[in-house]
Amino acid sequence: LFATGATPAFAQEFMPSVSGFTIQAYGGLRVPDNLQFNGTAQDLGIGTTFGASAGVDLGSGLSTDIDYMRSSTTYSGLGTALDSQSLMLDAQYAPALNFALQPYAGAGLGIVGVSYKNSDNAVAPAFQVKLGVAGPINDQLSWFGEYRYQQAFGHLNVGTPANDVEYASHSIVGGLKFSFGGGGPSYSNNNGGY
Repeated sequence: LFATGATPAFAQEFMPSVSGFTIQAYGGLRVPDNLQFNGTAQDLGIGTTFGASAGVDLGSGLSTDIDYMRSSTTYSGLGTALDSQSLMLDAQYAPALNFALQPYAGAGLGIVGVSYKNSDNAVAPAFQVKLGVAGPINDQLSWFGEYRYQQAFGHLNVGTPANDVEYASHSIVGGLKFSFGGGGPSYSNNNGGY
């Protein structure tokens, strides 16, 4: 009986509470960059990035989500397009600063698949980090803008014979986040996560 009564109290005291499920969609630009391709740095032009995620606000400024992202660009000197698709498990934190706009930071681990116009492709473990700012539209809808960096762990072997390629991307994106099942994040007291 004691254990039964103490367990909920312990959970409320020490464990974050789920305040709401979330979905978000975003799109933007992939920033021009250069990546190693068979030992030579190759320039990439400006590209596109878009994606979506589903997650949950945990309270105390913490949230987590499963994120799908796709980006496309072109190697300037190789005459081939580079597409990527990733699936990441992210954790995010929004500090309680009581600002009208809510800054946040996040990081994720998962996989990225890269493919080229000649149909060569490869999959590798990868990570991403993101920094952003969000603002309310109404109780359940908010907007956000963020910088996102993504990179594969190590180089990938793509094609036959294998090309040794580096994969990374820098993106500037903006989007909308919808919170439900418990209300959106609170921007007045910042008790909810972004």
